[in-house]
Amino acid sequence: MFSSTDGLAAFRTGWTQMLTAFPDLRVDVDSLLAEGDRVAATVTLTATNTGYYRRGFATGKRGTWRGFVLARVTGGRISELDIQTDRLAILQQLGIVGGDDELAAARQAG
Repeated sequence: MFSSTDGLAAFRTGWTQMLTAFPDLRVDVDSLLAEGDRVAATVTLTATNTGYYRRGFATGKRGTWRGFVLARVTGGRISELDIQTDRLAILQQLGIVGGDDELAAARQAG
C-alpha cells in the first residue's frame, strides 16, 4: 500500500519495472465495486515477457495472471493503493519457477 507522502515513488518504480519486463502489458478490469471512498477491482493481466523480471531474464513467453486492487480516493485522487497479483502464476508460466508438481517433488526429495 502507498500513501501520497511516502509510497508514490515506490509505486512508480514498480510500475516502470513491470512495463520494462512486459511492454505490451494489458490490464482488463473484470469486476469493479465502489462504496464511499473505497474502490475495489479484480483484474486480469496479460503480457509478453521481453525484459528482466523477478529472478529471470526475458523469456519471450506470454502469460496471464490475476490481481486485486483496493484504493481509497480522497479529493478525486488516489490516496492509498493496495495491489495484489498472483506472481507465482506468472513466474511459473515464464518458466522462472517450477510448476506445483515440480516444486512438491523437489520438496519431497529433500
